[in-house]
Amino acid sequence: MDGLSFKSKRTSAPEPDHVRAKILVVDDNSLNRKKMRMAVENLGHTAEVAKNGLEAIEMLTTASFDAVLLDILMPEMDGVDVLSEMKIDEKMRDVPVIVISALDDETESVVRAIGLGAEDFLPKSFDPVLWMIWLTETTPWVALRRFFAGWLPRNMSGN
Repeated sequence: MDGLSFKSKRTSAPEPDHVRAKILVVDDNSLNRKKMRMAVENLGHTAEVAKNGLEAIEMLTTASFDAVLLDILMPEMDGVDVLSEMKIDEKMRDVPVIVISALDDETESVVRAIGLGAEDFLPKSFDPVLWMIWLTETTPWVALRRFFAGWLPRNMSGN
């Protein structure tokens, strides 16, 4: 074709940007908070921690988070009460919540939390494969939520 070259200079598809999610970790046990924070950060995301439900609500009202890892049994304000508060607040209601539970004596609370709108639960056994799957599945939705933020009327959020 008269000397024109249509070869692309690109040799492969571009890599999608890694979405760094900002996760709030809420647990009254300092060792659990440390393990969860490290698990989140080891997967390339940022983590902030709250040591109880009251602190979590305060942090959620003053900063934006892409997801919350929430312990069920805590002093001052338990995870179910935190979730209830989140779901009635316009700013917090759409933040995905994953309930963290030992499940031994908390099954009823986990079921209640799922009924209130928690997306899922993870066991406190800290299986790194489960954490990786959860964060890998969650972060593409984080990117979409950020992209469409402000475009859709509030009544289309499903709440």
